[in-house]
Formats: sequence, C-alpha cells, structure tokens
Amino acid sequence: MRNWFFVLLLVPFALFSAEVQVEPGDATLSAAIAAANNGDVLVLQDGGEYRETDQTVLPIAVDGIELTIKAEDGYSTRPVISFPAFPSGGNIAAETFGFELSDCDFTVQGLEFDCGMADTSQYKALAALFNISWETTLQMIDKFTIDDCFIHHLFWPWGRVVHGESGDHASAFVGIDSCIVTNSLFYKAPKAMTTKNAILNFLWVENNTFWQSDRKSIRAEDRGNGSNPEIHILHNTFYALGDRAMQLRYSVEDPNSITIKNNIFAKIVGDLGAEPGGDNVKDPIQIRDNENTMVEYNLFYMTDAINIADSTDAKNNWWDVDPKFANAPLALDPGPDADFTLAEDSPALGEADDGTALGDVRWDPTATAVASEPVSTPNGFTLKQNYPNPFNPATTIEFNLSESGWTTLTVHNTLGQIVSTLVDESLNAGSHSIQFNASDLPSGIYVYRISAGSQVAEKKMLLIK
Repeated sequence: MRNWFFVLLLVPFALFSAEVQVEPGDATLSAAIAAANNGDVLVLQDGGEYRETDQTVLPIAVDGIELTIKAEDGYSTRPVISFPAFPSGGNIAAETFGFELSDCDFTVQGLEFDCGMADTSQYKALAALFNISWETTLQMIDKFTIDDCFIHHLFWPWGRVVHGESGDHASAFVGIDSCIVTNSLFYKAPKAMTTKNAILNFLWVENNTFWQSDRKSIRAEDRGNGSNPEIHILHNTFYALGDRAMQLRYSVEDPNSITIKNNIFAKIVGDLGAEPGGDNVKDPIQIRDNENTMVEYNLFYMTDAINIADSTDAKNNWWDVDPKFANAPLALDPGPDADFTLAEDSPALGEADDGTALGDVRWDPTATAVASEPVSTPNGFTLKQNYPNPFNPATTIEFNLSESGWTTLTVHNTLGQIVSTLVDESLNAGSHSIQFNASDLPSGIYVYRISAGSQVAEKKMLLIK
C-alpha cells in the first residue's frame, strides 16, 4: 500500500483516483465499493439513506486498495448506512459483520452507521461494523481512519466497531499499522476499538464521545505477540460505561509511550442498570505491563481509582469532580441525542494543557474555530494548518508575511528539538508555500514554528507512517 503513496508524489493524483458520487438506495454503496479503483473517494449525498439488505454481499469487502467513503462537502445531515440484512433470531454469526478489511488504507468520514440494535424485531444487529480479516498469515491494514462519524446500536453487549482480534492467543494474524479515530460519536457501541491478540503500531483517539456502552470502549493488548504501539488518547468524553473505558496491555521489554490526557471519565460503573454509587463503580483505566505511560489532565467523576503501574506518570488529574454538563444531571442513558455541552461554570473549562476544555472539545461552549483556523495577527502575518494532516510522508505548509525580512521556519519534535529547518533566509512580504518531507522521521506529533522579525507562530501536525 505505501508504494502507491510514493508513486503519487511523482504523478498527478487525479490520474489514479476519482470522486464517485453514490446515489442513495439499497446496495448502491456495496456496488460502488466493488467497482472502486485504488485511491477512489466515494461521496454520499447529504442526508442520503444507504441500505444493505442483501445477505450475499455482506460483509462488504475492502481488499487491497486505498478507499475513502465520505459525506459530500458542506453536508448538513450525515448520510446513513444501515445493514438490515439478517433476519432476527438465532445466534450472532460471523456473517453479521458490516465490512471486511484486508490489506487496505480505508477512511470513513462524515457518516452515520446504524448497526441495527435499536430494533431487532425483524433483523439482527451487527456483531462488528469493521472486521479485520484474519487467516493463517498476517493480514495488516496499512491505515484505518474514522473521522466525524456517528456509530450506534451494535449487538449488545458484545458488538465491536473495529474488530481486530485473533482467536489464537499464541500468535497474531491480524493487525493495523495506524488507526486514527477523531471527532466521532459512539452510542451503544460496546467495544468501540478492540485489537486483542493483534498487531497494532500506532493508535490516535482524539475528540470523541463514548456513552452508554457495556464493555471496554478501547481494548488493545498483545498477549505476548510482541506488538509495541504508540498510543494517544486525547480530549475524549467517556460517560455511563458498564466497564472500564480502556484496557491497554503490552508486555514488550521496551514499550513505546502511552499518553492519556485531557479526557473526562464520568459514571464508569459495573452495572449499567443502576446509578453509580457504593460498589457500583469501576476503574476507568487499566494499563498492564507498560511503565512508559503518562496519565494527566483528566477529570474523573463517579469512578473507581485507575489501575496502573506505580511508576506511571500520573499527575494534574481531577478526582471526584462533577464536570457539570449544561443539562445535568444527565440520565444514566440520555439516549442517542445526548447533549454533553459543559455548563458555563464547569470546572473542566480551560483546564486542558492546551488551554481548552477537558473532554471532547466540541462540547466546550466557549470554543471557537480557532484551532482549525490559521494562526494570524491583525497586520496579516499568518501561519496556516499544514495539509494534508495527518500526513505521510509529505505535507505543505503555507504562511503569509506582512513585511519583507529574515524568516525561519523550523520543525520540532515533542522534546522541542529541531528536526528540520525549512526556511532560513530573507523573504519578501506576501504568501509562501513550503513542502516538508518527513520520510526520515518516525510517526508522531511535530510542531512547526515560524519566526519573522518579532512575529512568531506555531502549529501542530501529525505524521503517520
């Protein structure tokens, strides 16, 4: 899969990919996926309904290609994908998967997935929405991205959104190189992210809300197979879970880092049928066999203590503090349209290490679009967000100078060390565009910083390989 990317750097992208408009209807999406070429972008209509009622085409195979399925630009209502193909009754079987992923780079963006558990009078719910195919040889997904999606009503209580799990504890035959989950909502999705006994190299989970689920929302374990991922769990809201929010377990001698930061954990219980209190609370985080872990700037309310190694860097957390949602007290199950907007006097406002609110920042009533807008000053000095972002391995950085002068543009790692100097010369006033190739750098967060005279600005970017 990665070889395609380097080819695309040399040849115009349009020669290899196309935007394909997919009409709403029954089986139109599965047909479009079956006909897709490498690099295609399938565009679903604003508010369109896409149903898959034919059992013979499920699970829908995404195999050996780079593919994106997204809502049309500027959508007002997410297109809905539903799977009412399996008659109710009987046992949940493997055929109740929605998608089967193998050797692909797959992105879903701006979509709603109705997985069927809301009404099982006629049909079964999906046991897994995205299943990673596993066989007797290792099946690796290059990159899997979920962005700006609403996923709900999987099979209760064992349904999985991302299912990457080998049945053999002795060896792993499935894996994801990089998994990115951002800006999404998960309601009654008992196991949102499961890579048990599977290979995982990089996991980024940011700005999501998980509520009313009866199992671990994030479960990533190697069970002795040597997987050693870098994991970032940032700015998420976890509410009313019937088990811990996450369980992470990696047993390698020199583990990569795990960062859990700026999250809200509220009402993490053992019995979803009863309000939390007394013994009915659960540890929100369990991390085993990994001492290279940072847990900070998180708010915990109606939970048990976290279950981590004594040497874990756990600091600047808030314990037994009500986050104060605006329509609090929220019911234990506030429904699929739950509103987690923080009240004006919420103690979570402004307490994240980046100056924003704790939890999913989309619930911050004081938030603006500044995070996604260029860093600028009134006199026209501007630093824009790099694109694409995340990127691999090349990206574009654009900036505007209000006056001519000596300018430096540098890239820094998370330790503040300069890893690349892109500009160090006198530039004219006006707009400029610089290409940055990070092929020699590892995956992770980087900061690019511009200095022109007395004017300075910086922004973050994410490299995923």
